[in-house]
Amino acid sequence: MFAVPPLWQQVECPVKSSYMFLSMSRLKVVYGEEKIEGMWWRHLSLSRQDRVPSYDDLTKVKSAFAGDHRAAVMVLPKKEEHINIHPNCLHLWWPVNEEHYPLPDFRLIDSEGRAAL
Repeated sequence: MFAVPPLWQQVECPVKSSYMFLSMSRLKVVYGEEKIEGMWWRHLSLSRQDRVPSYDDLTKVKSAFAGDHRAAVMVLPKKEEHINIHPNCLHLWWPVNEEHYPLPDFRLIDSEGRAAL
């Protein structure tokens, strides 16, 4: 496990094999690792009691827990595959083995949507 990021407090986590953190602004984060279809992923769930976390919340959590040096993704599944345990929760994912990142480099698309090779 990594060190608790500055301005975050580790608290008891009800989710097995995960860690929970609380920020000074009451933003809650659950951190864990999951093996999905043979690949290990790191997972962050971030939530607020009274509203969905903001984009600013999302970027600060990603920076604090995943780092600025790596990409993380937020998945919006098909409606029939959506699971909602908490109404104000967002999720970020990134692979443990970053050498096998399963997403393309979207920077290779130019401003008109063409491959910029």
